[in-house]
Amino acid sequence: MLVDNTKMFASNYPKPHVTFAHLEGEQMTVQKISIRVPQNTQTGVYPCGEGLIFLSDTLQAFEVANIFRNFELQHYTAWKEQRMKDARPLRPFEPVAFFQLDNNQTLTFDIDF
Repeated sequence: MLVDNTKMFASNYPKPHVTFAHLEGEQMTVQKISIRVPQNTQTGVYPCGEGLIFLSDTLQAFEVANIFRNFELQHYTAWKEQRMKDARPLRPFEPVAFFQLDNNQTLTFDIDF
C-alpha cells in the first residue's frame, strides 16, 4: 500500500506509466486518488501535469489501453460523455479518470467509474 511520505517516483521520459499493485497481491477497491507533485525538482525531471487513470485486475488489460495514448482533457470529456450512454460495464482497458494539475502540489479526486 502507498503511504504519504517524501519519496518520489520520477521519470525523465515523456508520458511515463506508473503501475501500483497491492503489496500482498490482494484486489483493491479504489474510490479516491491523490497525486502529489513537487513544484521544484532536484532530480532534473519535469513534474507530471495531466494524465489518465486506469484500474484493472491484470497488466494484460493495459496492452489495449494505448488507444487512449494521446487523450487530453477534451478527448476524455467527450469519450466519457459517450461512454455514460453505454450500459455495459467498463472494460478493463478503459480509463476511470483524468487528472490535470494546476499550481497546486496535491490533487485528490474521485474516480469517474
